[in-house]
Amino acid sequence: MVLSSSPFEEYVAMRGCDPPQPQDINDYQYFHDHMTELDRAQALETDSISGVRDQDFLIPVSIDSQNYPRPEPYTTSIRARAYTHAAANDGLGPFPLVVYFRGGAFISGDLETEDVTARQIAKLCRCVVVNVEYRHSPKYSYPTPLQDCWDSVKWLARHARSQLRADPLNRGFIVGGTSTGALLAMSVALRARETNLTPPLTGQLLRSPILIHPGAVTSYRGPPLESYFAAVEYPLHTKPMIERAFEHYGVPPESWESPFVSPLLANDFTNLPPAYFQVTTLDLHRDEGLRQQQQLAEAGVRTKIDVYEGMPHAFWLLPRIKQAAAATRDLVLGIQWLEVSSGWDSGIREELESWTRDAEEAEGEKRYKERKLCRVAGCGCFI
Repeated sequence: MVLSSSPFEEYVAMRGCDPPQPQDINDYQYFHDHMTELDRAQALETDSISGVRDQDFLIPVSIDSQNYPRPEPYTTSIRARAYTHAAANDGLGPFPLVVYFRGGAFISGDLETEDVTARQIAKLCRCVVVNVEYRHSPKYSYPTPLQDCWDSVKWLARHARSQLRADPLNRGFIVGGTSTGALLAMSVALRARETNLTPPLTGQLLRSPILIHPGAVTSYRGPPLESYFAAVEYPLHTKPMIERAFEHYGVPPESWESPFVSPLLANDFTNLPPAYFQVTTLDLHRDEGLRQQQQLAEAGVRTKIDVYEGMPHAFWLLPRIKQAAAATRDLVLGIQWLEVSSGWDSGIREELESWTRDAEEAEGEKRYKERKLCRVAGCGCFI
């Protein structure tokens, strides 16, 4: 694919809202603060997503150590939030289970980071969505985030039906995430295959996936990952900042090429669950997503991919524009394609189409009326 040289026109119009480059690329707090501000902006959308109930709960996980995978017993816990379609109140269900891991470059994020995404999936797909608040660096370095995600999936495989009105065995069991969350999701899928997780995973959602450790990019033996060196950089997603974020993640050099750290470098992709990809052309990691989709397809894994021309990394988390609504629509259709959508019928399709039209019509006008000044010290951008 030829690298798009022209950003999408609506994104160009929003570039005045981009935060400035941090003066110090080692200042992870700057990145963290901006992610918090994006969460604040997305929270404005939460009230408009009706028909979803949520509940916070705890998942037992392993203590912090340098070993992966860590043995049980579990000795601590992390928070998670389950989102359920209001149809459960009418006695419907059980529903498919979607376990979602947020992005944040391993250094940022909490349950609010993908709150809107989780609500949209639960509402439009009639799934139970679990948003996992895995621990992150620099306080908790590798392998804690990865282990938290794996422990969460194992626990949900055992308890989702009894505690969350989800049925991963008969209705569907998928893992997904955005950015580094997608890396964690695919790492979990590889571990689930290796350990014969029961019930087995039935799908993967990989959105703007980061799939290789920066220190292992030159070890990739396929076509060159040109986008990593040539892509237009969004101020909060530059190559130096990603490299620094992975330094905070703390993977020892001898593990950079591990399939659980760099899934793109795995030797065997057979017998993995079907995968749906969302890839953007103005993204450092564009080629990682494109190459991974190709590798999976060559290994006999069912794949589907949507590519967004002229848009930056995980643009659906940026101030909302029409393309963000389109990406959400595609995500829902991707879940339908994975055949885990419960009770998918013409009524749900009509609801999706109506939601998409309303979102696209509202976004342009709302974008400039409801922008709020970023509160990060010394920034002054709008979100």
